[in-house]
Amino acid sequence: MDHRGKRKQMGGEKVIKERVLKVGLRDIADLFDTIKWKFYEIEETSEEEGFVKVEVPRGSNESFVVELPYKSAESLRKIVDHLHGAGFIEQTIRTRCEY
Repeated sequence: MDHRGKRKQMGGEKVIKERVLKVGLRDIADLFDTIKWKFYEIEETSEEEGFVKVEVPRGSNESFVVELPYKSAESLRKIVDHLHGAGFIEQTIRTRCEY
């Protein structure tokens, strides 16, 4: 977005602004309680470590993002259970070319 709030394009592609929030797992449920569409995605960096990316869209070109690191299968399960309990939906993002 430029200073007038208009959507910028880079190389013919639309740009999406991610507002990365520095909040913890317990704050997420309260912060996004009234929002219907809220998602998470599991990103593995090694066999048992990685982060859970929480994403809450704000229109077609902006979203709130929170990245929650985990260091074991047990801590991942704890994060996922908490998010499911708060109404978050697991997602996998795929991209493909237009025909």
